Amino acid sequence: MADLVDRLTALGPKIEKLMEIGGAAGLSLGVVHHGEPIYQANFGFRDLQQALAPTEETIFPGCSLVKALTAATVALLVEDKLITWDTLIKDVLPEFNIKDDILRSCTTIADLLCHRTGMAWGDNLYVGTNNNILISGENSMEYINSQELLLPLRGQYAYNNIPYELAGHVIEKLTGSTWSEVLRARILDPIGLDRTSLKTPLPDIDNVAKCYNTLNDGTPTPVRCATTGDDGFCGPSGGLRTCVKDLLKFCSCFLKSANDQFSNAKIPMGDPTFRETSYAFGWARVQLPGPMGALVLEALLDVPERNDYIKAAESSVAGNAKWFFTTIEELEKDQKKGPVPRNLEEYTGTYWDASHAFKINVFVEEGILHWALQGLESEKWPLDHYEQDTFTWIRPRNELTKRGRWVDQGAAFWKIEFKADKDGQIDYLMWVHDIGVPPVAYLKEKGFNVYGTYRKESIDEAKDLLESGAKTLNLNLADETPIRDASESFGNQPLDILINCAGKSEKVCQQVSPCLIGTLTAGNGLPAWVDTTVDDFMQRFRVSAVGLFLTTRAFYSQLKNVANPLIINISSNAGSISGNEAGGNLCYRTSKAALNMITMDLARELAPDKISFTAMSPG
Repeated sequence: MADLVDRLTALGPKIEKLMEIGGAAGLSLGVVHHGEPIYQANFGFRDLQQALAPTEETIFPGCSLVKALTAATVALLVEDKLITWDTLIKDVLPEFNIKDDILRSCTTIADLLCHRTGMAWGDNLYVGTNNNILISGENSMEYINSQELLLPLRGQYAYNNIPYELAGHVIEKLTGSTWSEVLRARILDPIGLDRTSLKTPLPDIDNVAKCYNTLNDGTPTPVRCATTGDDGFCGPSGGLRTCVKDLLKFCSCFLKSANDQFSNAKIPMGDPTFRETSYAFGWARVQLPGPMGALVLEALLDVPERNDYIKAAESSVAGNAKWFFTTIEELEKDQKKGPVPRNLEEYTGTYWDASHAFKINVFVEEGILHWALQGLESEKWPLDHYEQDTFTWIRPRNELTKRGRWVDQGAAFWKIEFKADKDGQIDYLMWVHDIGVPPVAYLKEKGFNVYGTYRKESIDEAKDLLESGAKTLNLNLADETPIRDASESFGNQPLDILINCAGKSEKVCQQVSPCLIGTLTAGNGLPAWVDTTVDDFMQRFRVSAVGLFLTTRAFYSQLKNVANPLIINISSNAGSISGNEAGGNLCYRTSKAALNMITMDLARELAPDKISFTAMSPG
């Protein structure tokens, strides 16, 4: 054992040289051998400005090491028989409604933890400038559900953080607690990981390392530490903060506990090899000898042939320094130079992805077009005209590094292409946020002005609407005069969507349950319809059918002069002829059936004006 410790200690000068080459500020190192900690050493500084050295209790970002803990937490739920490894995600999470049928119907617990879902990834989208996490925990499921299937399910290994987010949702659904609460109660506290957290350490926690990026000349520059998990998102996939002292406990415990787990699901990390190289629920498992090169591991195993890590590091740094110039060359290679084809203001607006979880604000500031991811000031970047309606946002490597951005993306990542509609108006933008992911469309927010309407008789019910400052119109579908007055008050403004929503139910509906309407009597032993009057019919036809016709006619001129106008008429299942099994509600049913027919007829009449119609039943 003494010989082994001597071999590890002798690595000190090489470790310091590697840190110098890569611009690493500080390092805490620990080694576990046969399940027991045997070595610990510290290098550099945890805080360069104050020249503070790290210790075994210095807290560093552990990031993706949390995957092993998340997977272990799920494993405990399997042992609790709450789920199995083959449980379908949709059976645990009904809200998992991803648009791809295969992913929605077939994805299992094991698929999530083995990186074999084939789901799209998005690290370069949601990990932003200065370690911002740009998807909120509140919107995480909406964002997950917007992902596509890029690779065959279970077809190959493809590292992806998003499935681990789903695993966190599974933990929460099964336990009724947050994933971090469960992980702490089931793993961190029992093992005694006292200096391990799943969010940014509080300010009163001492001995926390500062975080740094590396400039072109190899010197560290301070950046904000990882914020993964602070708002929930990225916690189960990358939210670990820990120290070497805790990691040694953690690794010792897992090594001792792993003997009965080697037969469980694993997926190859690359092409099939003679010896195993697989990903096993948060751990990379490599059968040696194999491609698992590491300076300390070679010393631990005392292998006769050693890799030259100094040379490898120097080569890596040199290649990284060329990244900016290589990317610029790639951008310029196919560039078709020319003037900006339109006023910069035409590009401005707020653009949303399909999940409505991610927005991009585009604006002009001091004559320069900018964009800001999620509308954040810290995510604001100038846009340089590239060609036609395409702009770039790449900056010199040192500028990106100081602002805490990754600097390893290709040319497509730095291009934003604005797209116009059939009338030549900018309608959306396209952006490739990650390698291998198709361009994502972000639709321009239209900025609709919404008018609410009310009858004079319902002025008290509309009080909150009026006091809120919302735009309103007095409009009664039972009276042609206020309909005409409302149109005149609206004036010549463009009207994109007209929603006709009105109805008058049977007078008996207020007296008994609607489900009994088919058996109502008039009180004299005769069916209820016997007492139905002409006025009963006309009141309901006036509102449900004639009223929507009058409104459509009154606002016709404002509708026909916009692109893609739409009229929505709120109907009811009660208006269905084939679906009328219960009977009753005679006047209301027939008035809604008339609404459906008027909708169909007006759709044909106004087709030359390209006005679209739809009738829908609420609920």
